[in-house]
Amino acid sequence: MKILSALLVPILLLSGCASVTVSNINSQEYLVQRRGDVISQGRLSDPTNTVLTALGLSDCENRMQYCINSVGDSSVTDNESKISALAEMWLFKAMRAQKDAQVLKDAGEFQDENKLNAELLNDYIQTAKYSYAYLFFSGRKISDRALEDRQTQVKDYYNFAVQNVIEQLYRATKGKALTDFPVREGKWNIYIKNPEQLSEHAETVKELIPDTVLSFKGLKNQYSADGLGARMVLSTDDPAKEKDQPWRLMPYSSVTAMISFPGKSLNQILTADDVVVSTYDPSFVQSVKIGKTVVPLSANFSGAYGLWLANSDFASNALSTIFGHGNIIDKPTVYLMRPYRKDLRTIILIHGLASSPEAWVNTANEIMGDKLLRDNYQIWQVYYPTNVPLLINRQEIAEAINKTIDHFDPSRTNQASKNITLIGHSMGGILTRLLVSDSGNTIINALEQKYPQASDKINQMDPKFKSILRFKPLQGVTTAIFLAAPHQGTPYADASWARYLASFVKLPLSIVNKLGEMTLMIFGQDLPREINMTGVDNLSAKDPTIRVLAKLPISRNVTYYSIIGRENADGPLEESSDGIVPYWSSHLEGAASEKVIVSGHSVQETPEAIIELRKILRNQLVDQNISQSTKAVKANR
Repeated sequence: MKILSALLVPILLLSGCASVTVSNINSQEYLVQRRGDVISQGRLSDPTNTVLTALGLSDCENRMQYCINSVGDSSVTDNESKISALAEMWLFKAMRAQKDAQVLKDAGEFQDENKLNAELLNDYIQTAKYSYAYLFFSGRKISDRALEDRQTQVKDYYNFAVQNVIEQLYRATKGKALTDFPVREGKWNIYIKNPEQLSEHAETVKELIPDTVLSFKGLKNQYSADGLGARMVLSTDDPAKEKDQPWRLMPYSSVTAMISFPGKSLNQILTADDVVVSTYDPSFVQSVKIGKTVVPLSANFSGAYGLWLANSDFASNALSTIFGHGNIIDKPTVYLMRPYRKDLRTIILIHGLASSPEAWVNTANEIMGDKLLRDNYQIWQVYYPTNVPLLINRQEIAEAINKTIDHFDPSRTNQASKNITLIGHSMGGILTRLLVSDSGNTIINALEQKYPQASDKINQMDPKFKSILRFKPLQGVTTAIFLAAPHQGTPYADASWARYLASFVKLPLSIVNKLGEMTLMIFGQDLPREINMTGVDNLSAKDPTIRVLAKLPISRNVTYYSIIGRENADGPLEESSDGIVPYWSSHLEGAASEKVIVSGHSVQETPEAIIELRKILRNQLVDQNISQSTKAVKANR
């Protein structure tokens, strides 16, 4: 036996063989092993390690620059494997540098911020370059690799690198105007290409926020689209704040950023020192063409909206305004949730009492999360002082909407100015109905009947005041949707505690002056007590104003819908209520449809109401297409 062992040892040594063993792993470990990489696991992926092992390279995580140079000099690795490995290795180097710097910062030992930023900018540009080269110039087409994990990984390297390049570039060039580009940072010449969105906000940019750091409470869903490019939110100062105009853009907007490198071949791309930064508004541009390849753009459709609401003081201002405190709202403002598009239909949302655009947080987000609706509609939101009497609010909201439309489309020929949809909740539902109603002489006749002594003065009233009492439907509106709207008022407003709170309601000074001038013109010094009312008073079922307004006819050119809540599914519908508004007040004869949902007064936030809204809006598009097709057929006969 000893002789046999002695003979086997030299034989095994001479053969140079190695033993292979096998072990079982579960499916979760398999996926981690197969798809884990520098972004998801903080380690190099298996495809990259395969390249390094084949080249005899080891311990690369601790000597990354050496390994990068070695892989770059290699001539035995195929292009796809080599270039994708280099993309991940440059990314690893950048992420490791950031992590190490943070440790030093936390310990109070880090010194050279500028050196770090320059190093990170270089490493992330290198990552973007090799990722870009792999995706578009390494041999096969993107479509040939569509189902490969590696392509998905490299796409993520590219998007993550672009995000960080933009952040580093923003820090390095803050204060520079777009006209100062190109700029040279290290070895790179950096250009801005077609800066449509950046040029619009160039003087007011405050911050660039990557969507990877955003997480919202209160926003049920965050809608986005996968594709190429870094998804970011642009925070800007509001240039309209000091201007006398009734409309504003949200001070946050979605941006998708891309980086490209001049050249038509792999070698030209890899040797390029020019870096071209392109930014796109994803609500305008959904894809880009690189060479002969059309690729979808990555996009975030909820981030800007979420940041706007999270950083606004809407809720507190709306409530404090009612009682005359704080930053008082004294007139309506129309907020555009995305840059104006003349080819899209317009939806206008009008909130209720003591409320604000926050009332529509999930409603608006879910509408814009629906691709069909996002591609065909744009949303405007009206923010107004809800303590103001209904008739004055109707006039001022109509004026604000008309001025907004006239600014963008003076001739009223754009799609955005036609087939407008108004959606109102609670008090906003009453205002929505007034905006699509024809008053005729109904209100003036009611005033003359109640105050015959003032009849002559009413008829001789200044036109600016007479327009409060006599009005036409808002031009361009073809659809109205009422949610939990107390068209005939609500007994809830007459409760003793509600009347007590209402006694503290204060009107904005501008409205006090307007109302005072109007009533003085009609009644002189003998002002009837009941004339001195607020928007809160108007919600009472006993209020004479709401009784008159409930009689006004809705325009025949407007199709209208009702969405109504009822707290309890049991019992007769006619006796039900959403806790604030009874069914008999929300119900409107002649509605194209009436959807009753088991819900409290905030019915607009329920999934059932949002689904109903989406269905109505979708059906409008179908009806429009049918109508256009019919017109085309008739025109061709």
